[in-house]
Amino acid sequence: MQLINRRLAVLTLSISLMILSYPIQGASLIVDVSGIDSAQGMVRVGLYDKAAGFPDEHQFMQGRVAPASDSVDGKLTVRFESVKPGDYAVAGYHDINNNDELDTNLLGIPDEPYGASRAARNVLSPPDYGDARFKLDAVGKRISIQFQ
Repeated sequence: MQLINRRLAVLTLSISLMILSYPIQGASLIVDVSGIDSAQGMVRVGLYDKAAGFPDEHQFMQGRVAPASDSVDGKLTVRFESVKPGDYAVAGYHDINNNDELDTNLLGIPDEPYGASRAARNVLSPPDYGDARFKLDAVGKRISIQFQ
């Protein structure tokens, strides 16, 4: 009887360890970007999980870069995989001169097309995280951003 109990305990432990060793799968976020008016440069899109740093192009949680020449009729799709469900915001811009930054004029107003989730936009300042925030559940989500 002890041998059966011991084997059952080893089997249970083995199965538990196998289950725990599988990575937790996250959700997919698909972002449809429109308003790409030129095939020059790169399209840069960032996924943010907090207000701090939003929409700074170097402080995102995950980022995607795609050549603007990959766009079709001014549209391009990027994907974020294995994203933990929660609250997020997306911001992106068309880096026409491919210098890895959103160029602005003397007043700080962007010279390159940009956009954010939920069409968040401010006239004289960057969009707010709260205005761009959306909920991503385990099923995943498809959103759109329009560069202007």
